[in-house]
Amino acid sequence: MDTSPLHVWAVVRLLPNMQRTVINRFRRRSDAENYLRLLRQHIHDTNLTIVFDPPSRAINLEAHSKNCEKSGMLSSSSRISPND
Repeated sequence: MDTSPLHVWAVVRLLPNMQRTVINRFRRRSDAENYLRLLRQHIHDTNLTIVFDPPSRAINLEAHSKNCEKSGMLSSSSRISPND
């Protein structure tokens, strides 16, 4: 399963106690809707839904610092820390 920052739509199974399990991720909402429709045809008694689940701030900062480092805007010794 690809967890790149572009795969922000997720089909999830809702569990008790506000828990959830990601079934699959998609780039486009329409792809997630079609997948959900297919799952509901085959699995009738499961609580499934679509959520917008963008990557966390730490992942965004890490990707940004890597891009800056590649372009020469940032040296490897001054990388952005997710805790900053």
